[in-house]
Amino acid sequence: TMETERFCHVVNLVREELAKANLDAVLNLTSSGSKFSEDMRLAHLPILKPEMCSYDPGSMNWANSYIFANSPSFLERLGTLCQKEAIKPECEVFDGGMMGNIAYYMKKGFLATPIHYQFVLGVSGGMPGNADSLAYLLPKMLPGSTWSITGIGRDHLPCMLLGLAEGCDGLRVGLEDNIFLEKGVLATNAQLVERACKLGELAGRTIATAADARELLGLTKHV
Repeated sequence: TMETERFCHVVNLVREELAKANLDAVLNLTSSGSKFSEDMRLAHLPILKPEMCSYDPGSMNWANSYIFANSPSFLERLGTLCQKEAIKPECEVFDGGMMGNIAYYMKKGFLATPIHYQFVLGVSGGMPGNADSLAYLLPKMLPGSTWSITGIGRDHLPCMLLGLAEGCDGLRVGLEDNIFLEKGVLATNAQLVERACKLGELAGRTIATAADARELLGLTKHV
């Protein structure tokens, strides 16, 4: 649900539990949800003031089953709100044309550099989770940008390896994108994070703390 009261209740519980455990985390809240009104998709952001939120720069036929709708007016409103509230957009790229949309909204002042690109590959109706897709996308990033990558389902692990090979700034993992640790073995979020960290370390990368991530991405901590 994107119902504002429920959304705020859950996020506040997460923040309370982080505080109890003396843990620090960057919260990135979704603005996605074609089944909900554009007003509802925006309503929680000025209330909760997260450090990041999703920004899906275009529409597509998601999995060839429904319209993943992100209208031009919505993207203008979301970009304007993000700048007003100092929330960093996570520009989720599912298809090649979305790279041009990001450049357009940056030029028009609805997005500000440096951009953070989140490549979400392997969704039917979008770009496949392979090296060809990444080779097409990376040269089209705006200068000074950061990027991370995820693959949906069986593309999850290959996209992590591709991202590390190409010098990604981050890896996105979690049950939203993939429910298996390996074929036939259901995963937990913790297991997916642990595996991503291990792969990063094997690739010679340092695992960022929340404070490191804020510096890398240029985030503003509000709470």
